[in-house]
Amino acid sequence: MKYQCYASTIVLVFLPSVVFANQHLRLALISDAHIIGPQYRCCHESNDVDNDSIIKSADRLRSAVQSVNSLSPQPDAVVFVGDILHDGYVDKDGRTQSDYSWYVDPVNLPNAYTIGSEILTQLRAPTQYLWGNHDYKTDCASPDNSVPRNVTARLIDHFFKGAAPYSSTKLGAWRLILLNGMLGETWDPASSWCHTPWSSFGPQQLQWLHTQLAAGEPTLVFVHHPLSVAVRGEAPGMLWPDLITVLMRHQHVVRGVFTGHYHRGLDWGSAYPFPVRTLPSTRFDPDNFFLLELQSDGSSFKVLDWAKNKGGSRCSETWDYSGPVPKPSLNPGPETGSCGDPSFNATSSYVLPDVMEVDSIPGPSGHQFNPEKSCSTEFMPQVLATCLAGPPSPKCCDILAYNTRPSSVAWAASCWCQRRFYAKGHALFKHHGRDLHEVLHTCHFTFQKDIQYPGRPAGSCLTWDGGIPGAGGQSIWMAKQHHRHGRVADRR
Repeated sequence: MKYQCYASTIVLVFLPSVVFANQHLRLALISDAHIIGPQYRCCHESNDVDNDSIIKSADRLRSAVQSVNSLSPQPDAVVFVGDILHDGYVDKDGRTQSDYSWYVDPVNLPNAYTIGSEILTQLRAPTQYLWGNHDYKTDCASPDNSVPRNVTARLIDHFFKGAAPYSSTKLGAWRLILLNGMLGETWDPASSWCHTPWSSFGPQQLQWLHTQLAAGEPTLVFVHHPLSVAVRGEAPGMLWPDLITVLMRHQHVVRGVFTGHYHRGLDWGSAYPFPVRTLPSTRFDPDNFFLLELQSDGSSFKVLDWAKNKGGSRCSETWDYSGPVPKPSLNPGPETGSCGDPSFNATSSYVLPDVMEVDSIPGPSGHQFNPEKSCSTEFMPQVLATCLAGPPSPKCCDILAYNTRPSSVAWAASCWCQRRFYAKGHALFKHHGRDLHEVLHTCHFTFQKDIQYPGRPAGSCLTWDGGIPGAGGQSIWMAKQHHRHGRVADRR
């Protein structure tokens, strides 16, 4: 079943279920292509790695598609996990185009939509799409500079074979649910709660998700934004008022959650009571496609090639898929991805001075220190030197919040959701006679820093025993409300 939204009209399209007799099913995953058109003005990304990667994004996606098409046997399906486009809603003069006809007018071809469609529709296996933040154009400060959702829905439908804003389909015994985190208030330019770093889904989609999961089928959930930036309590009138509480209500059928957006390969470990993984981006490396093997009865699944991503990296190794099980290639050749500096292998030998100011090092948005490895514990003593030297202060909390994000596109500092990172931090602060939880709590609640950590009331990463801190309808909406004067407001 697919859901399509054109303005206020809801269209439900029932798709035929697919039944397989094989013992295993295979599902390929691709994420974050970030395709640009000739209208794109190069290069204004946040750092050198991003600038290098964006001009190579189309070629790298083509390579990834060719790799998936060469798999034998072919996967039973492919899921694309969002961000097909990058700056795809502007013309050559940098003006936002909100008229559907502009994108299909031969005068304006090619554009990001036509290029992305040309590449992805070459996939041989049946392909399901979900949508990312770059596939929409929402300007909270200037609603007139936004592209209406109904225009985006028409473009998606036209260029990607009837793909819907969110959808559900069957793959053997499995239910695949593809969500859209751009349909709630944080992505509504007319709302006073508009703030696009956070994902929100809206009451209608949340109720739909609850109904889908209530069927009791083994389910894989796909959503572009990681759960650490899913707002809490967005629909206070509902029994399960946000994405996390709906997933927790049905955790017995949620076999796994896959996200994109952070451009790194992240295994969130025991931060949630079901497996959650964030996929790296083909924009940075064409080896960033992955192959899942699903038991046909819905009992379990495994990612056959997860180890090729080196643990929180932008880049993945080249693997050999010629046999029944993927394995490292014997002749991988040199790394050609846009990986960052220091590289994964150079992390342990890189010397970083103590960070005494938030801009002492360029950090994840800079040019000289942009590590390939995400949430690296090797640099923790230097990055947190100011916090270790005294009680939490604005300077300490600025540094902590900025430099414990999984990537430059990660809004909240959510490395603390990972058990290994939190454990290293806990031991480090204890050694200096301080309590990590108290520091994080003070930075978040006293100094208003967006930090996710286990045990935070109404947070978006859960305690490692699977409980929900601050359960109930509480909201985290540290919502960074963009009023005209740029003031920040909380919604609690």
